[in-house]
Amino acid sequence: DIIMEKNQLKLIRKGKKEDAPFFSDWGKDYLAKYLQLRDKYNPEPQEDAVFLAVSPTNPNGHRIEVRSVQKLVKKYAKAFGIPDLSVHKLRHSFATQFLRLNPDPHQLQAQLGHSKIETTMQYAHVLEDALGKAVNRTT
Repeated sequence: DIIMEKNQLKLIRKGKKEDAPFFSDWGKDYLAKYLQLRDKYNPEPQEDAVFLAVSPTNPNGHRIEVRSVQKLVKKYAKAFGIPDLSVHKLRHSFATQFLRLNPDPHQLQAQLGHSKIETTMQYAHVLEDALGKAVNRTT
């Protein structure tokens, strides 16, 4: 589900865990444009997935598969000259940049859907870098 007023998604993560991460204002504009085009995929009435794909064997819009997302990222990463980029690396890049701008690991934990803060703390090197720079600014 998409809650446009709050820039929030309601989704099911790995392990059937329900979550509600947020998305940016600029992402909201792109999402709204996509939703206007979604019906062109001609999905079955019971199809509730937001992102759809079509294939020669299934011409009606159906839920996009995890492997399809991985292939799309690889395709466009290669086209942009970053052939070793992956979905996992995009997630890692997001987390690193998020911590640079918002040095609160608990906010990142919520956004990434981690149940334990220890998992989120793998990105702590960013906080250490920021702390080192902050200390040097005070002297």
